[in-house]
Amino acid sequence: MTLLMPRDDNGLSIQTFAWATERKVAIGAASAAAAAISAGIRMIRLCPDQACYVKLNATATSSDHYIPKDAREILPVEPGDVVNVIQVSTAGTLHITELQ
Repeated sequence: MTLLMPRDDNGLSIQTFAWATERKVAIGAASAAAAAISAGIRMIRLCPDQACYVKLNATATSSDHYIPKDAREILPVEPGDVVNVIQVSTAGTLHITELQ
């Protein structure tokens, strides 16, 4: 079976994913780890409600990847990877959605 991707007005493919498991992890003053990524998952979407720093598979620090408040980031991952997060200045929640 051929999978046809939707296209925009310029004829370019639009990435689409089905939502799988969602996780929430508290964004705080100390690095916090989410549950490990599920088997078979290769992409995740990160949506923080406050600005934060994120690191895969290690403690997050202020030297890591910055994600602004209310951003939507899609990242490649491997099953078993762990998302770690720490606040920039305000506590909040990082929503992690596994994508299929």
